[in-house]
Amino acid sequence: MGQHEDKIAILRKYYKDIPAGAFDFYIAGDIKSKKIDNAISSFAQGVDRSTIIGFYDLTVMGSGKNGYLPIQSFIIVNLWKNPVRSGMRI
Repeated sequence: MGQHEDKIAILRKYYKDIPAGAFDFYIAGDIKSKKIDNAISSFAQGVDRSTIIGFYDLTVMGSGKNGYLPIQSFIIVNLWKNPVRSGMRI
């Protein structure tokens, strides 16, 4: 397994520890294409889909336009029109 697959496997193992609430967490391979399209167009322009390892959708209606998008080398966060690319290595 490569690094990308290893990170996805770790998410699959521990995602149940993410607090449940009004928002949904998805792991690569389980994310609807429309959510990825919305995330990329809203706050993650230029992201290669193959680098996405998960998505925490923070929209009330589940559109994917706000949230956390962990990709291969860092996390992109968009909280209500304030996108930030985290320098945190993942």
